[in-house]
Amino acid sequence: MGQNNSIKVVIADDHPVVRIGIKYHLGLAPGISIVGEAANGLEAIQLVKELSPDVLIVDLRMPLLDGVQVLARLHTEMPGLFILVISEDDDACQPKDTLAMGASGHFLKSQDPRSLIKAVRQAAGGEEQSLPPNQLLSQKADWDRGPLSFA
Repeated sequence: MGQNNSIKVVIADDHPVVRIGIKYHLGLAPGISIVGEAANGLEAIQLVKELSPDVLIVDLRMPLLDGVQVLARLHTEMPGLFILVISEDDDACQPKDTLAMGASGHFLKSQDPRSLIKAVRQAAGGEEQSLPPNQLLSQKADWDRGPLSFA
């Protein structure tokens, strides 16, 4: 973790309003610091390499490099980085797919923002984990049934 035991987070999403919303909600949580924001996949990779965050929150759909490409590169180049993928409910890439690619978790944009705080803490080890990092999503029999919950 970063200085003062704060969890350092980089947010990567091409929509400013989404970045602002995530930054706002994570900013309410003690012990979580937003250290950088990226509007595309190339910026995300550059910031992660420069800032060495504990957690990267990356949108699945972004310009230049999408979330899957960012995940593939950083999972190989920075194996200690925890990556939470965020996506729309209707994205073709399912949570089980991103977890299989090495994501620490997959968060749907329709979920309660407080669940994202919990997911960041679990991914970074800031709270006791009830599941291994590659299984942070709640276990459900049917992945297609609806939004997944960390609660």
